[in-house]
Amino acid sequence: MNPKAETRVVFTGTFLDPGKEASAANALLEQGADVLGVIVDSPITVVQAAEKRSAHSVGYHYIGVQKFAPKGWIDGVAFTWGNLYTRFAKQVMDGTWKSENILGGLGDDYLTIAPFGPAVSEDAIKLVNAKKQEFLAGKAQVFQGPIRDNKGVERVKAGEAFPLSELRKMDWLVEGVVGEPK
Repeated sequence: MNPKAETRVVFTGTFLDPGKEASAANALLEQGADVLGVIVDSPITVVQAAEKRSAHSVGYHYIGVQKFAPKGWIDGVAFTWGNLYTRFAKQVMDGTWKSENILGGLGDDYLTIAPFGPAVSEDAIKLVNAKKQEFLAGKAQVFQGPIRDNKGVERVKAGEAFPLSELRKMDWLVEGVVGEPK
């Protein structure tokens, strides 16, 4: 992690609105962002906006999004829906399906790391793949303390892990993020 890095957040209030996504992406690029990240149902608008302005991007949801920004694409997390939907269909057919809040990790059969883009060095790829193995082996946690919020309050103590199950309850932004939670 680069402690000098600054992250800015823009909430569009929707999971799919290409107009708002383009406006947010361009506003961040105007502020000097050199990498855009996105969590929307279709990241294509944002990764293309970054590419058009010679910035890089990381995506979410779609494993093939790099084809829409072949030069600026870095990487992303993607869902591989087939196994999950097959499991749901079987549960519906055998009468065991129930509504649930699903939050997965790399060890689940519906989440993967997308292919790396051309700007990612072999050393970086090796580092990411090694860390992935640590996560899969339970030797690493995604959010490991100490973690402070962007107001300076310690939220996770050193040596503790922030449980993924608490993400949806999170009403604060981490240190280094400029913005206000929605």
